[in-house]
Amino acid sequence: MFLGTTNQRFKLTNKNVDTRSIAVSVYEDGSQTGDLYKVTNSLLDLTEQSKVFFLQTSETGNYEIYFGDNILGRQPKLNSTILIDYRISNGLAGNGARSFSCDFDPTRSNELADTPLVETIEASKNGAEAEDNESIRYYAPRAFQVQERTVTPTDYEIVLKTEFPEINAVSVYGGEEVSPPRFGKVFVAIDISDVEGLPESKKTSYYNFLKRRAPLSIDAIIVEPEKLYLSISSLVRYNLNITTNSVNRIKTLATAAILDYNATYLNDFASTLRISQLSRYIDDSDMSIVSNQTVANIYKRWNPPTNSLLSTVIELDTPLIDNLPSQSAIYSGLDQKTVYSSFFKYNGEVCKLEDDGNGMLRIVKFASDERITIKETGSVDYATGRVTINNITINEYDGDAIKIYGVPADKDISAKRNIIMKLDPSEINVSVEAIYL
Repeated sequence: MFLGTTNQRFKLTNKNVDTRSIAVSVYEDGSQTGDLYKVTNSLLDLTEQSKVFFLQTSETGNYEIYFGDNILGRQPKLNSTILIDYRISNGLAGNGARSFSCDFDPTRSNELADTPLVETIEASKNGAEAEDNESIRYYAPRAFQVQERTVTPTDYEIVLKTEFPEINAVSVYGGEEVSPPRFGKVFVAIDISDVEGLPESKKTSYYNFLKRRAPLSIDAIIVEPEKLYLSISSLVRYNLNITTNSVNRIKTLATAAILDYNATYLNDFASTLRISQLSRYIDDSDMSIVSNQTVANIYKRWNPPTNSLLSTVIELDTPLIDNLPSQSAIYSGLDQKTVYSSFFKYNGEVCKLEDDGNGMLRIVKFASDERITIKETGSVDYATGRVTINNITINEYDGDAIKIYGVPADKDISAKRNIIMKLDPSEINVSVEAIYL
């Protein structure tokens, strides 16, 4: 609690403030009812009556609250009482908390017969460490250059990431690039850290924020990113004579190198997986590693309703290899496929989807080491990566999705427009071979 003074700067004593939780109430002239002031980072639309406050970091690293000057933002009267409420957070350490209990009587009058039951709807998430110096050096001058306008794609990225720290990545492209073209529109794909999809409430917040900063003739359309997942397989060979590391240790180091590469170069829009670069990461993970053979396939997740006749199109958005031998109705299970799926049940049998090498998609079952075609159920466009599935009824599948895999024509895989590449650690398959040199 503070008293309003001529120096409208109020320093918060705890450095671990969750700034999104700050609530400021101002009590003027001895009033018992406070006026709620809202935080703002913008001068847009402010008047002398706007009840807002600003947030900044002081020279000691503590957060400070300050008010307007009665021109842009209302300034509380002298000797007003200012009440500031906030939560204390601890960065990443707070993520995943799901067990809570009430250790006080919320009524403050012992009216409750039993201790309140606290039910956790969702575990805590989106906690993050304070912005580092490199991030500040990157965004601060660009935010100043943008001046709260959105004209270029970079402008959109800067203003959104500055205002909404939960945003992981932004991709902006014009309506003339979509089919059919939508002139006068700009599409903004937004990926939120540790969140699947894009909640409607977030879409509304982002749209309203951009609307006041975009030219009148341009309308922003907020869209979810499409996820293109990666499956990595690597055969790692290491020299047993120059290390005491076990096979499991070498496998762990190689897997960690792949995850490190993913964190550095992927998980973003307009990213590219370069196999030679990834291979160097694996080779450099331990001095005993002499070589690796690494390949990357792509897949998308399909969540079909069970026991319903349906059709769909899966866009892998990447050219696929088209030079594999064509297959007959019965063929070896060792033969390579361009398109294939994870397992599911069809008519009570364990099956997969596989292409026949000629652009036909089929449901196949297993018999010993062979695949037996049950039904033709769609097509594959190798040039575009479009997989069309027609008239299929899925009885059951493991997990929350069927994975539709594709083998890219190019070993280097690029994401475009609203596509963001993701690597699931469960799709990293590393095998290790010891050799003597």
